[in-house]
Amino acid sequence: MSRVITGSDGRKYATDEPLLHPPKREWVGLTETEIRTLRWDIAGTLDVQYVYFAQAIEAKLKEKNT
Repeated sequence: MSRVITGSDGRKYATDEPLLHPPKREWVGLTETEIRTLRWDIAGTLDVQYVYFAQAIEAKLKEKNT
């Protein structure tokens, strides 16, 4: 199946070559509700440290963007 690409000269070409880099996906961030949930998930521990909060945020972002 051919697709159309634009060359460095501005001209359009048809090609059957595979994509070397897949198209970038749109970033999916956290909703305010998800942020509040993460906050309460880690706030239940006695030793709340910022690193745990950052890890929880990172895990949620990985889940949403993979």
